[in-house]
Amino acid sequence: SIKVIEDNAEKANISSIKMAALNINTLMTECIKQGNMISSDTLIRTYLKKTESPDLEKEDVSLNDRLMFLKSYTINDISFTCVMGENGLMIKSTYSFFNDTDFRDTDWYQQVIASDSPVWFNAHEDQFMVVSRTTYNYVTMGRPMVDQTTGEKTGVVLIDFREDIIYDNIQHVTSNSNSQIFFYDADYNSVLRTNDNPLAQDIQKELIRHK
Repeated sequence: SIKVIEDNAEKANISSIKMAALNINTLMTECIKQGNMISSDTLIRTYLKKTESPDLEKEDVSLNDRLMFLKSYTINDISFTCVMGENGLMIKSTYSFFNDTDFRDTDWYQQVIASDSPVWFNAHEDQFMVVSRTTYNYVTMGRPMVDQTTGEKTGVVLIDFREDIIYDNIQHVTSNSNSQIFFYDADYNSVLRTNDNPLAQDIQKELIRHK
């Protein structure tokens, strides 16, 4: 009957939404695991303790290889990892060029270094630290690097993945139905840049009103 077909379609749709949410959650969990692995790396922690100097800058290239090696332990969906030190150390997992700016003066760096846990940044155009030759949007996680002996914060780890990975996971849910999926953080702020349509804004207002 039509009722049975509708019920089965609804169940299939809910199942697809759950699977998409699981895939996205796995990606975000892998970002946290990667950040933990990098922050525990003895070699990187050693260089974060060094005094800022021109000699320190010469070590950046060899440490890039170390970061690339650590990134190889995670899923391919992670686009970029980098470490920024309070002492000026700058290392990255790609061959992209860093932006010509003192990252320690940026709002995102200050937000991460002040936190005691991972900080998620909603989808944004381009990457925070490197010169971009693309027009992708990225979701970024940052976490502080902490000296395990003194407890002093010595820098931050940044990990990016492309926003369209999220869309790839939910496209099969929304393309064959009338469903729409929106993402909000714990404070009900919109996570994805395309959540700025009127329906998403109405849902956001209702969530805030009932929290």
